[in-house]
Amino acid sequence: MQQTERIIKIWLYIYMHRQFTTNELSKHFDVSTRTIFRDLEMLSSLSVPIYAEKGKNGGYRVLDSIKLPPISSSSDEAKAILFSLQMLNKVIETPFSTTSEQIQLKIKDWFEKYDVEEDMGVKFIYPNRGLKVKNIKQIYDYVGKKMLIMVSYKNEERKLIPIGLYAWNGYWYMVGYDINDGTYPNVRVDQITVLNEYPGYKIPTGIMSFNEWYQKGLDDDEWIKIKIIVNKRNKDDITNHWLYNGIYSKYDNGKLMLKASFPKRHTKYVISDILRLGVNAKVISPSSIVENVKSEIKKMNHLYK
Repeated sequence: MQQTERIIKIWLYIYMHRQFTTNELSKHFDVSTRTIFRDLEMLSSLSVPIYAEKGKNGGYRVLDSIKLPPISSSSDEAKAILFSLQMLNKVIETPFSTTSEQIQLKIKDWFEKYDVEEDMGVKFIYPNRGLKVKNIKQIYDYVGKKMLIMVSYKNEERKLIPIGLYAWNGYWYMVGYDINDGTYPNVRVDQITVLNEYPGYKIPTGIMSFNEWYQKGLDDDEWIKIKIIVNKRNKDDITNHWLYNGIYSKYDNGKLMLKASFPKRHTKYVISDILRLGVNAKVISPSSIVENVKSEIKKMNHLYK
């Protein structure tokens, strides 16, 4: 391994671990401790905030202000990063709003410096709910700290340990472990108020991670298989994730048969997308969804009488 490559890998390693010893690095990178000392001196000269800890166990620590090593990017890669940040900003409020704006400015400066065309001719359209989620950063910090909090949501008070955040259809949702009933409710972030924090609370073992919660929801949920006849010219008007990724086959007279599956808890979103298509889509099965669609149509018809 070349010295430059090793120094970057050491930089990444200490960024992740924060505390380390030269023996630890020596074993991990299979070089002498003398070599590690030289590499650490090189990192210090690059303003990486490393300082030695005195005492029996000794070692080194890096400050929280440590930055990741620089990444070289091609013009297309830089544009891809900028586009991703623009997508992030479309969510209105994010835990990273300030940071993403700073990164965008850095990339735009890079464009100007190297005379790269900034206008990519690409835009990301996302539902703008016009909601200012003032506590999104606060909730994100609770997720990282794994801290017990008490929240007020729809006139109920619950003690939750936040495990993750996700954006869906223009809204932010928080998933948390309820210490009283052992469930994992997901709540709209703009509708909750944090009432109290419990920093000294001992977090129980066995709480699912956010990824485990998401996968379990898909595995445990009842799945519904649906068949819809769709006008061929309206196929691309479908926006629901589960329907959009279904399987299409030829039907007749310019129509397609769409076969898809979706988790039962997403029924209302699927029906909403079907109704939006109006006369350009007809549900064939299952009968439960057909009846749900009919019920919604009756309500709409009654509304306009």
